[in-house]
Amino acid sequence: MPMKILFALVLIFALTACAPTPTRPAHTPSIQPSNAPTADAQPPNAPTAYAQLPNYSTIQPTPTPSQVTLQLWHAQPYAHHATLAALVAQFNGAHPDLRVVEAYQGDSTDLIQKTRNAINTNNPPDILLAYPDDLAGLIRQNTFASLDDVLSARDAQDIFPAFVDRYPQFGNSIFSIAFARHLHVLYYNADLLKLAGALRPPETWDEFARVCDALAKIPDALCYVMNPSAATFTTWLTNRGGDIASADGKTLTFASKPGVEALNLLGDLFKKKQAALAAKAFQEPTDFALGKIAFTFDTTSGLVLYDRAIKNTAKPFAWGIAPSPRATRDPVILASGTSLAILQTTPARERAARAFVAWMLESASNVAWAKATGAFPARASAQTALADYAKANLQYGVALGWLKFARAEPNLDAWATIRVNLADAMLAVANGKAASDALNDAAKNANNGAGSAKK
Repeated sequence: MPMKILFALVLIFALTACAPTPTRPAHTPSIQPSNAPTADAQPPNAPTAYAQLPNYSTIQPTPTPSQVTLQLWHAQPYAHHATLAALVAQFNGAHPDLRVVEAYQGDSTDLIQKTRNAINTNNPPDILLAYPDDLAGLIRQNTFASLDDVLSARDAQDIFPAFVDRYPQFGNSIFSIAFARHLHVLYYNADLLKLAGALRPPETWDEFARVCDALAKIPDALCYVMNPSAATFTTWLTNRGGDIASADGKTLTFASKPGVEALNLLGDLFKKKQAALAAKAFQEPTDFALGKIAFTFDTTSGLVLYDRAIKNTAKPFAWGIAPSPRATRDPVILASGTSLAILQTTPARERAARAFVAWMLESASNVAWAKATGAFPARASAQTALADYAKANLQYGVALGWLKFARAEPNLDAWATIRVNLADAMLAVANGKAASDALNDAAKNANNGAGSAKK
């Protein structure tokens, strides 16, 4: 086995136990996934979850006949279970008339299927912690309570819009809210950029192309390694002024000029041999750590992986994260992750569920989750309490200031289908297909799919 491959395998094995789960695993058509990490790592210097919260697990309030018991179903990675259990226990300890029971249901697919089955048998859970596009599919069954009235005027000023899920296919109503999310950013090798004559990461697409051209003159240097990902394409698209779909969610718009321009640049990089495909899914941190790649586009859930991979190399180098290059005035930072939704049950149970959702959205809960998982808080006011954590985790601190530019992934029930088609389009362009043809095919296939945007 070649030494480079052996090194990569050893590094992946060493990091698997502490590796963060990608915010949403990307479909990679021609790349077989590796043994992908299944749990988020503790960020550097982060205290454990139970160090952040009182342990109420042994002092649950005694049930009374009037106590309302709620079921919270989720598919959180195992590394998050202790933190979620601690938050639930704290809520229960502070609300003797309410009791939330959290229950892990397997992966996201299992969670949604079990929820459908429970709805069909008239025994649904009270609260779901799930991805918005999965929730959108369930909303079609008219099973969720609107959260339009949950946010107060103070909340509207304090909670970043990217955490409030409005569903364009359902009157733009709010059916779910996130208390934490990860961001999609540009990772860069500062040492390689310096060799290419760049003292900062590129802020425009023209600057990005010029850096790639300069890097081509440096032996063994590569501008970009790509794992086909709809989140990456969406980042490129929105930072050129485009969008995945129309405002009402009925028409796909990603095959328009901004999308074509984004994939034209990708095609040029591959034609010039300035870009390459990642050897495996979730391989970017390992490839990047070898010190020969200038850029990757990835989620902040990988900050721990990148940091440890680089520190474990023979020649660590200076690196950082930045917003995507853009043609827009301000950057657009894609934010993704799970959200809380309330199912329609009884008025009493729905009122109790709203109390839990509101409590999870409070600043203290945001801070506890952020410190334990490395995710970013919904509330701007939580940033003050995270100052010491941000100082100890420098890249996290840098990204904390970008939340005002965050935008959520599309809340469309077709998003799962669209994701696959967009990843296919990126791979097709990397293999020489015209950008416009690849995107038109993606739009056609998405509209013909089971989860069509027109459905």
